Amino acid sequence: MSDLISADTTLKRVVGEMMNIDKRFVGLSRYLDDISFYWSTSIDTACAGDGFIFFNPNFWDNLVSEERKTVVAHEIWHLILDHLNRGEGLDPDDYNIANDHVINLGLNSDGFKTQTPTNFDGGGILCDPQYRNMSSEQIYRIIHQKKKQNPTDPKLQPAQGTPSN
Repeated sequence: MSDLISADTTLKRVVGEMMNIDKRFVGLSRYLDDISFYWSTSIDTACAGDGFIFFNPNFWDNLVSEERKTVVAHEIWHLILDHLNRGEGLDPDDYNIANDHVINLGLNSDGFKTQTPTNFDGGGILCDPQYRNMSSEQIYRIIHQKKKQNPTDPKLQPAQGTPSN
């Protein structure tokens, strides 16, 4: 990603303010010091990995406050749950879809904006209640098997423009 621009000076402050004001972030704020934030136009929305979170600046600018909070919490949960390492050896797209369901169902329970309409650029948010109380690995096995049987099923594809990484 050659277009990386550090966003620590802007986003750490913004995210820190979110966490201090919004009680839904209780417990997540302790992870803020260990996260580096970057702007990148190489991604469509946002993604997280080993101590960093990337945001597409155009995506970020089009989100309203509640949506920004949802995306920030979503990406922090990817880091907390160590999804990159836990998914080694698995199909990365299917595992990410499974993780997104787990995270978004939890965010929904915490009162974050996880239902459409949103400004997440269409496609809906991966938050299917049939997966409630299941682990990422359990959901992955279901999705991966269904995808083998029907690889073009749109319900099994990552939604474009949603918090899904």
